[in-house]
Amino acid sequence: MISPYFGAEYIFYKGIFIDARFNLNTSNFLKESNDEGSLKNNFVLLGVGYRF
Repeated sequence: MISPYFGAEYIFYKGIFIDARFNLNTSNFLKESNDEGSLKNNFVLLGVGYRF
């Protein structure tokens, strides 16, 4: 299964940060391979945090 991540992070004042990541899953989750379609799982992660 191949699922690369792409993302970015921005650090604000004194350790406060935001980040965004996108998962691009290229694998087909359907058990039987037919020409009727595919089932893939792509998602976006958004975060806000503080580093100490």
